[in-house]
Amino acid sequence: ARQPTDMALDLRTQLYRAPDDADWIEAWEITEELLAMFRSEVASRNARFILATLSNDIQVHPDRNIREAFQRQVGTDSLFHADQRLREVAARHGIEIITLAPAMQRIAEGTGGFLHGFGNNAFGHWNEDGHRVAGSLLAKSLCADVVPGPAP
Repeated sequence: ARQPTDMALDLRTQLYRAPDDADWIEAWEITEELLAMFRSEVASRNARFILATLSNDIQVHPDRNIREAFQRQVGTDSLFHADQRLREVAARHGIEIITLAPAMQRIAEGTGGFLHGFGNNAFGHWNEDGHRVAGSLLAKSLCADVVPGPAP
């Protein structure tokens, strides 16, 4: 049987790869079913269901070399596997989706700043800058069809 520490390590690596065992395949199937149920439930109430995917610390680390070293260690060519998979699920079920990690990675790379962690540690939860950037990106995306852009 898996130990809790094994599952934590597995979660840390499996998010970035296609599922390769029955547990992960089932987890993705359940996730898809739940998202489809959420969408149906929200639609039945004439409301708008929007799925937003956030970021993990390694995805938005400003140092490309550190990200690439992690990718090699995990055995993946993308840190956005789960984000892409959720985009595909959303497309199949007519769910609107906002994916933050790729834009946050570009911002972190451009500024060199950490969006996760505190002090000199770039790992962990979103820090103040991470919350600000994520909030700004979400607001921009959510309001895109409500607030008109600048006149041409």
